[in-house]
Amino acid sequence: MDFLRNWLAGIVAAGLISAVAQALTPQGALRKITRLACGLLMMAALVRPLLSFDMSGIDVFSLTPMQNTGGFEQSRDQHTKALIEGQTATYIKTRLASRGVAARVSVMAQIPDAGGYPLPYAVTVDTGGRLSAGERIDWITWVAETVGIPPERQTFR
Repeated sequence: MDFLRNWLAGIVAAGLISAVAQALTPQGALRKITRLACGLLMMAALVRPLLSFDMSGIDVFSLTPMQNTGGFEQSRDQHTKALIEGQTATYIKTRLASRGVAARVSVMAQIPDAGGYPLPYAVTVDTGGRLSAGERIDWITWVAETVGIPPERQTFR
């Protein structure tokens, strides 16, 4: 509390000194210089707590927050996986709809063993039996070539 009281007293004293100095200064260039000096004095009084702040008790380079990042990385990976699954399913569904085929699409993504970002791994497309065998083969080929999911991990119903 003493710290706050001393800081406010310093601001008040700087304000009083500035007011007296500006009142006693004659018009002209000297008054502009006095106004500048008084402004600097007020800024110094306001910033003084920052200059006298004791940082000795704070370990700026502490690694404590970095030691437990596993949960964050796992959460980020799950979010990225869900995003890729949703975007890929929407892409396939939109492409089917542009050809007049209504379908429910579900994509499963997986993080590769070598690490990195999740990639589309498997897809299930439920068209309600609206595709002929030839159309089904065409779509399986398209998904394999465009999305990168091999035919053995595709299910068309």
